[in-house]
Amino acid sequence: YHRPMTLVLATERTEDAIREALFENRTIAWFGNYLAGKEEYLKAFFYASVKISSTGKSQNGESYSVKNFSDVPYYLEDENGLEFFIPAMGENIITKSSETGKYFKAQNLFIRGTVNLKIEISPN
Repeated sequence: YHRPMTLVLATERTEDAIREALFENRTIAWFGNYLAGKEEYLKAFFYASVKISSTGKSQNGESYSVKNFSDVPYYLEDENGLEFFIPAMGENIITKSSETGKYFKAQNLFIRGTVNLKIEISPN
């Protein structure tokens, strides 16, 4: 693990831009493998850090390759409770069955209290 830190979502690398981002709460808290922040910022962070591509359809559903380019691992759970792990700087295959809804719960990304971010897995 690392020390807890705050990711500041500044528009540029200047003191004024950092100050503006802090006063406007454009931040994400990062502790261990957990991130917490506003839904819009966490969603943008997630999609900016992964590349999702379709690997084809099978009788089990549609499969996607999810490559993670960040230092944050992702723990996802589909609507049937099936869990998927996408390691930091790694990749994994996720299969969406026809019975599964289109959203996955990101178990280590929190948008308020104990509420997890919901994400959609589709090619980007």
